[in-house]
Amino acid sequence: MSELIRVVVVGGLGRAGRTAAEILHQEAGIELAGVVDILVRGDSLEMADGRSVPAATNLETLLETIEAHVVVEFTAPAIALTVARLAATRGLHVVCGSTGFTEQQMDELARLADRAGVGILSGTMSFGVALVSRLAAVPLRTSRTPRSWTWGNWKSRTIHRGPRWISPGPC
Repeated sequence: MSELIRVVVVGGLGRAGRTAAEILHQEAGIELAGVVDILVRGDSLEMADGRSVPAATNLETLLETIEAHVVVEFTAPAIALTVARLAATRGLHVVCGSTGFTEQQMDELARLADRAGVGILSGTMSFGVALVSRLAAVPLRTSRTPRSWTWGNWKSRTIHRGPRWISPGPC
């Protein structure tokens, strides 16, 4: 039997982060290693099935106590960069669920992935959740994505329908 892929979700109490955490918690071959969010109370979080996972308000603190392979984040671009930097310095792959990155931020993610030798996947939420479930364990390199592209049976098109209101958490 192969080793489980251990995943930490940052922003794990927000709408998208909680959904991703619950999906990853149930996924075969993946272990939800922990959840990070500014709203975490205590050192564990109870999932929908009644089992608990380690939790913290700070990613660095959580990573000192658990083993992880991948960090999935659902925060905001500025926080996502901090999460990616911290994860990459520890040799962890990163899946960015945040949207709205500037060209400079995308370039920084690409440089970070190259320097650290890790995969950093950043996409738009129009296909991000489905992509996370398929590719979270695959080392990928960040690259600029055109506004529309086709990959096999997948068709992606970036559409933003106005401002999004989020409450990002710290690293």
